[in-house]
Amino acid sequence: RQSIDTIDRQLQRMNRIIRGILDLERLRDGVLALELCPPARIISSAVYEMREFAHEQNVTIDYLAADDLPLISCDVQQLERAIVNLIENAIKYSTDLNSIPVKVEVLDGDESVLVIVKNFGPIVQPNERDRIWHRRFRASNVGHVPGTGLGLHRVMQISRLLGISVTYDAPASDPIGMNRMIVRLTAERPSMMNGR
Repeated sequence: RQSIDTIDRQLQRMNRIIRGILDLERLRDGVLALELCPPARIISSAVYEMREFAHEQNVTIDYLAADDLPLISCDVQQLERAIVNLIENAIKYSTDLNSIPVKVEVLDGDESVLVIVKNFGPIVQPNERDRIWHRRFRASNVGHVPGTGLGLHRVMQISRLLGISVTYDAPASDPIGMNRMIVRLTAERPSMMNGR
């Protein structure tokens, strides 16, 4: 039974890698299917997809979405894929606390929706932070954690296509600490939706 579970986990990992490569090919075509949708639905779907992987790694995902989030205009499949990648990375590189907070909130005084994915683990050093979005780049302190270096590159490609911002935030000097990936989405104002 244990060997079957191991094979199943390896197949799931291979499937994620293959799907990621295919996503990159589709992104090169630049074709988007934009629609208005509630952001909580997309993020909760991404969280659900990652729950089994989190369980395998003895990690829990703590998901919290603010009430009355505004609608956003996006390609649902591509945005969900970007959030899945961020959560998967957070799980893989988590070294403590055994919890991955995923929060969706409205930025005070602004018409933006923030998606914040946190983990406690190795901090990307300041001189490498500009390169984490590059294809095949892996930070020097990731150790033996398996990976292809494609996940964050895919996130950046999606963000450019959708016109959203993704930033990395962490202490500058600590080798291990709290990492934050912040996705900023533009909310659709009622006046904008009435004009469609």
